[in-house]
Parts: sequence; C-alpha cells; structure tokens
Amino acid sequence: MTKLNNNISPEEAEDYFKKIKQEGITDLHLDLKWQSVIHKEDGVYNEAYLASLRKILLIAEKEGVFVYIEPCHDELNPWTEDAYNHAQRRLKNLKAISGWGAINGKP
Repeated sequence: MTKLNNNISPEEAEDYFKKIKQEGITDLHLDLKWQSVIHKEDGVYNEAYLASLRKILLIAEKEGVFVYIEPCHDELNPWTEDAYNHAQRRLKNLKAISGWGAINGKP
C-alpha cells in the first residue's frame, strides 16, 4: 500500500490527492508516530498537529481517497498508547479513515 506523505500540509493536500488518484491510487497508509501526537517531556498533546491531520483527512475524504492509520512501532513506551488513543478520539467520524491498526495487540 502506498504511504501518505507525512510532510504534506493542508494547503498541498488537494493537489496531492488529485495527483495520486490520477495514478490510480485511492488507498493510503499513514504511519502515526506518537512523538507527533504527544510531547514525552510534559505529556501535552500536540493539538495543532492533530488539527492539521484532520484537515488533510477531510480533503482526502472530499477527493475519494482512504487512509489506513497504523501506529509506528519504532518505540513502545507509556506515551504510545495514550497518544494513539487520543488521536483516535480527535479523528473519529472521518470517512476517509479506512481503519486503525492495532497497538500492543489491542485494536
């Protein structure tokens, strides 16, 4: 499965999704890194990142592109599950999300 460009901005998203659809790609995979969602030092969620990701996924929805979100298992620690669960709460009800991968054996 093709990976969603992690460096894409909401401003670039529409052109990006139109381009990949022209290439016949309608399903993407996003590696969600806990470090993008929560700051390890203070445990504060990065709401700006999640708001930006939400905008990108709304554009994907408009363009008919679906994204499967997978937690990046590069480092499992106490913050990983909290970050992933918070991201699920903030991104719920988005039709562009085709599914969520499991973390620590839990869906």
